[in-house]
Amino acid sequence: MADKTNSLYGQIAEIVRQETIFLRHYIGQVISQTDELNIGMVQVAIPNLDWMTADLAPWCYPRQLHSMSVPENGEWVEVYFLDGDRNKPVYVSICNEMKKDDNTYCIPEWYTGDVKKRIIYQSPTSKKGIVLDDTAGEMLIDTDNLILIEGSVEPFVLGTQINTYLTTLATTVNSLLASKLDGGGTAGTLTAPSGILSTKIKGQ
Repeated sequence: MADKTNSLYGQIAEIVRQETIFLRHYIGQVISQTDELNIGMVQVAIPNLDWMTADLAPWCYPRQLHSMSVPENGEWVEVYFLDGDRNKPVYVSICNEMKKDDNTYCIPEWYTGDVKKRIIYQSPTSKKGIVLDDTAGEMLIDTDNLILIEGSVEPFVLGTQINTYLTTLATTVNSLLASKLDGGGTAGTLTAPSGILSTKIKGQ
């Protein structure tokens, strides 16, 4: 078989490859999140272009719809170049088929293969997030503190937190009543409400 590398075919193929090199999509690994413009850019090393060092790896603009979740260092993203211009690199989504440096796939830890459990978001750092479970008909919010945006109405609090607060309040009031009681009277008992925990959202 003829050597295509040195043949006319090989020369033409190399010309086509060079001319279309920035018209393709590539997989790259995030090496820096330090974006001086604060617009969600990340620096991405691209193995197929041999751009593996900080002086070669491009800073890529994000392509996200009315949201912003900047990938972590070590995660893999898909990169392409607007108008085929090497000076206009952008990144989209996470390459879930790729493994990070710790040999785990770039997928949320909560995802176990259940297609009815939709991971809306899970932080790769804190592991907190939001899950929509179609099977159970529930939305699960895992967070240490839930803060409502300014201007929100009908605020709600976690039942466990307010229950703890009211229980503590009842204990404090009962203690005060007992200490202030005169003679042979009997202190009344203040009890925290037991039905405060709810699985339904107000207005549902």
